[in-house]
Amino acid sequence: MTKIKRTLIMLMLFLPFIISIAITPVAGETGKVVVLTPHYSSIYNVYVDAFEAKYPGITVEIKPMGTPLCFAHLTETKNDPDTDVWFGGGLDWFAKARDDGLLAMYTLKPEAEGNITDELFGLPLKDPNKYFYGSALSGFGVMYNTRYLDDHNLPVPTNWEDLTNPIYFGHISIAMPSRSGSTHMIVEIILQTFGWDEGWKLLLQIGANSGEFTEKSGYVPDHVQVGEYGVGLVIDFYGLSSTAEGYPTLFFYPPNQTVINPDSIGKVAFSKNSDNADLFIDFVLSYEGQSLLFDTAISRMPVREDAYVGAPTGYFNPFETTMNVIEYNSTLGELRAVLVDTLFDDIITYRHTELNTAWKQIWAIEEQIEIAKGTVDISTANSTLNEAIQKASTPPVDKLTSEDVAFNEQFETDAAFASEQEAMWVAFAATNYDDAYDKASEAYAQIFEKLPIISQLNTEINTLGTEIEGLQTLLYASIGLAIIGILIGAVGIFKKN
Repeated sequence: MTKIKRTLIMLMLFLPFIISIAITPVAGETGKVVVLTPHYSSIYNVYVDAFEAKYPGITVEIKPMGTPLCFAHLTETKNDPDTDVWFGGGLDWFAKARDDGLLAMYTLKPEAEGNITDELFGLPLKDPNKYFYGSALSGFGVMYNTRYLDDHNLPVPTNWEDLTNPIYFGHISIAMPSRSGSTHMIVEIILQTFGWDEGWKLLLQIGANSGEFTEKSGYVPDHVQVGEYGVGLVIDFYGLSSTAEGYPTLFFYPPNQTVINPDSIGKVAFSKNSDNADLFIDFVLSYEGQSLLFDTAISRMPVREDAYVGAPTGYFNPFETTMNVIEYNSTLGELRAVLVDTLFDDIITYRHTELNTAWKQIWAIEEQIEIAKGTVDISTANSTLNEAIQKASTPPVDKLTSEDVAFNEQFETDAAFASEQEAMWVAFAATNYDDAYDKASEAYAQIFEKLPIISQLNTEINTLGTEIEGLQTLLYASIGLAIIGILIGAVGIFKKN
């Protein structure tokens, strides 16, 4: 057998193997990756374009929905997932997804692992069990339209409490926390900053001042930046990117009343495009991927400290800031996430008209009491008005129940129990708001009747009443004497006859 023949035979023997290598796709070079995300299009489009440019054989499909809906979608498709990566959302929801078996373990590349610290401000940037990782850092606060505030003669708010001032009535936009993970964080931050009872009092007043509750958090900056509303409760990058894009808006973090929280990324359990999912996560957490956060359309903070070397001049660096933040309890936030969001909707979002009416009356009477102060005794009216405020400020769930593990688990897993609780909450809120309105009206009556002109009028009426009673007595006496006279005359005539 010649050398050429031997070579041809060897080629024939190995040809199938060679062909199989040629046609077998290299991981990440063909196919698709399906990304579930609550991010706004201005964020995910930047990442889709950059990722597809780096891996031209992979198509990124986006499934956009709010964070709570992302969690619900993963739950519904748990046995047959149609997504590969969950990109975006706070710690509370990612921790719940991990605990429910919705995420797969994933180990970062050493290059990313070494440049992402374990925690920042007491919050983990990496899940200790490797089920999810921070992909960006976010703070929470207030954006406002400077032109709108000037046009409506409104002061610039400086903290959460300012938003309870009735001067902002109808000027505030907020998303539903049940549809927005960032708004859920704002609600939970307020509850943890002020405590359960005082936190709900503040939320109920902000809710009464709000002109709308949007179904997506991205609608809030849209409405504020074009001047439909003056103030919006938002995650920081909405406010910062709006300013960067030239809108007449500014953003601030309420001092000592916010957190810097990781926005997470994780691999969906039993992903059908596992290798491509790995590539996408690696890209987002690479130096290149983290640097995309400086894009003015995004304006977010990287979780990689080394990425700030390439940050624009003056860009906020959370790793170097002296800003004070609250000590956020992520375990508590995860435990009661569903409870808090549902309760907010039941007593604020869906009862907005009654809540709005009650607080509008309370604020009007507060103003009247202030005017009457020093003129009349307002102690009784003040006491009655405080009863109204208490009615309009009290949630139907107490602090201990909100922190009860068994109650929260049953509320999430037992539909009949949850429905029963919600029915009680709705009835509680409706009754309390009606009672608050009535009590405020009663307080007004208590001021009104003590005003000098009203007191004088009452005195004159009482005096006139006394005089009328005297005239009535004289009249009755005269009539009585006349009747007696008639009777005596009648008796005399009868005797004469």
